[in-house]
Amino acid sequence: MKRTLGVLMAAILLLSLQVFASADDSTAVRTTDEVTVTDAGVLILTEDGLAISYACPTENVAAVTQDLDQQTLLYLLLYSSGLKAKAAKYIEDGIHLNIYDFDSGTDIYLYTEETVLSMLVPNLTAMSEDDVAVIQNYLKNNEFDEADSITAGMIGNNLWFFADYGTMGAMVTFVNGIQVTCIFRYADDSGPITGLTLLDGLSVSVW
Repeated sequence: MKRTLGVLMAAILLLSLQVFASADDSTAVRTTDEVTVTDAGVLILTEDGLAISYACPTENVAAVTQDLDQQTLLYLLLYSSGLKAKAAKYIEDGIHLNIYDFDSGTDIYLYTEETVLSMLVPNLTAMSEDDVAVIQNYLKNNEFDEADSITAGMIGNNLWFFADYGTMGAMVTFVNGIQVTCIFRYADDSGPITGLTLLDGLSVSVW
């Protein structure tokens, strides 16, 4: 089954490189993201100046973007119907990337937004350890006050805060004055390990 799924995913990623419709006659929902899809992953350039790069660790991991035109077959594989509505919902909710692991069922959603904190902490990775500790304590007492724990660590090329809620995790970083948030539910008793491992190939920078 995994081999069949892998072949299907490879075919979908290959076909996703083709242009399915022109800008004039496409009926798909239009995203403001600039999306490049390759056989290894995706590069997303957002309107607010972020470059979100994700390398899929295996052929059984899908990287879904707002670009329905380029990823029509992948949308069909995941949702089967209501494709335009799903893409429109991604855009409306500010979801730029959905990472889905067919093996574990782990579903990760990446959001971006400008917040008061992101304006005050424009680039978390560039901050000193002492200042990061202050921001971590603020989040623990305010934004993530219901979390079991909150830690800071590197994932990909970025420093993130990770809040563990027991059955789900939330990750936050700040890049170019924008808050980047990843949300995922734990797939099994192993907790956040599977989700955090899937995020190793994620990088957020300025374009």
